[in-house]
Amino acid sequence: PPFISGTMPFKLLENTGNLGTPVEILAFSPEYVQDGFGLLLKRPPTAIIGTPSITLRMADEVAINTPIILKARAEMEKSMKLRVAAFATKLKKIYPKNIFKDMKYGFFGGESLDPFRKAIEDKWGLEAFDIYAFTEGFGWRV
Repeated sequence: PPFISGTMPFKLLENTGNLGTPVEILAFSPEYVQDGFGLLLKRPPTAIIGTPSITLRMADEVAINTPIILKARAEMEKSMKLRVAAFATKLKKIYPKNIFKDMKYGFFGGESLDPFRKAIEDKWGLEAFDIYAFTEGFGWRV
């Protein structure tokens, strides 16, 4: 099934419950990023819902933190494979598109998508859609 995060899934479930496409919601707060990221690795998402600026920031944080995490894990686990992977991140930045290969769609609201569209599509490897009036209808979270 597709996996999406935030409050939008609740509205989607309410409106599309009988359409036959199960949606699993993966919602987590910034305080639980490592736990949430681990869950995302186990249950790869196919879509993301959020504001464009925060979604782009998330992609940049993945690129910044992946080498740090890989290096720490390599030292902790004494893994040559992880050491090589950590070294490879010095040659090529790792973005969400390199990790979440099933991610196909991004739905964005709350601010204009246009200034962020190309960077989001490049770093996430998805097709971005600008959804107007999300914030007026119900709660909004990323």
